[in-house]
Amino acid sequence: MEEKTYNILLTVILVIIGVALMVGGGIIIHNLVNDKKIADENKDVVDKFVASTKQNNNEALDKDKIKDFDTKGPKNLYDPNNFDGKDSGSIIKNVKMENYNVIGVIKIPKINLEYPILEKVTKRSLEIAVAQLDTQRGINNPGNTTILGHNYRNNLFFAKLHLLKAGDKVIITDVSGRVKTYEVYEIKSRTPSDTSYISRETNGKVEISLSTCNDDSTLRHVVLAREVER
Repeated sequence: MEEKTYNILLTVILVIIGVALMVGGGIIIHNLVNDKKIADENKDVVDKFVASTKQNNNEALDKDKIKDFDTKGPKNLYDPNNFDGKDSGSIIKNVKMENYNVIGVIKIPKINLEYPILEKVTKRSLEIAVAQLDTQRGINNPGNTTILGHNYRNNLFFAKLHLLKAGDKVIITDVSGRVKTYEVYEIKSRTPSDTSYISRETNGKVEISLSTCNDDSTLRHVVLAREVER
């Protein structure tokens, strides 16, 4: 009788372990598939954005040649005189990711990162890419632009931002196709209430602030970078 009871208990335990392994394995596989889907979608949007900016610049150049309306060269589609830096509706032939306009692409070679920058920060925009929280005159223009990204344990988005050091490079492409290289010059941890890095004086320089949470969300990991002067 005792042996029979023991066998039943052993069988139940083995079944429970088997089910737990199946459920856990299913969750892991689902997360891996979802991560791959997000990564692929981001790559597709980046490729589409870069192709679109090249087309926009080519069309602007063609109009210059035909109408001769600008003797200084192709019209800058991100000129602050034509675009206030915040109204994404001003973007010509903008690329979208879900319902969000893509206003740029950020690339950080040191951590093998490349993502589209979405026009505004919302719960959803940060689930699918990185997003612009604040900008003074628009990406790649004088002033500071702040970009937020999640610190996911699956290494997506800004999860590896803490690996950056002073001197590392950040490359940003804007809607006009301009590509600017920034150099990291300061890295700090800030409390959630410290927002001084967002609207900060740059003395006319082109700068960016990158921000993400630390692992337990008690602090913000902030990276400051400025345009590399040539």
